[in-house]
Amino acid sequence: MAVFRPVIGCVGAVLALGVLGGASRAAAVNLLQNPGAEAGAGAADNTVVAVPGWTTTASFTAVVYGIPGFPLASEGAPAGGVNFFAGGPDASLSTATQVVDVSASAAQIDAGQLQAHLSG
Repeated sequence: MAVFRPVIGCVGAVLALGVLGGASRAAAVNLLQNPGAEAGAGAADNTVVAVPGWTTTASFTAVVYGIPGFPLASEGAPAGGVNFFAGGPDASLSTATQVVDVSASAAQIDAGQLQAHLSG
């Protein structure tokens, strides 16, 4: 039986661009698809499921909070969270990547008017 290893401390991911400056400061918008592993069904056992919006390697997956051996939603889920990212049985080999197209904001980026924040 495979043993899953959760991705420690990663309950979601954010890549946000926001306008710099005082009065014209705009709210940052998360540019990632499925940043909290909520867009698809999470694994309810030791299976690996596809994670919508992410290109994954090895056994990277999404897992339902509270299945045996994993944290309860109250132990780490963001408001309303049902799933979390996990590395699966090959956690040290697992990755999840996503390409974000920011070309629509190229002029503002080049002018130094936008700031990016990446967190996970």
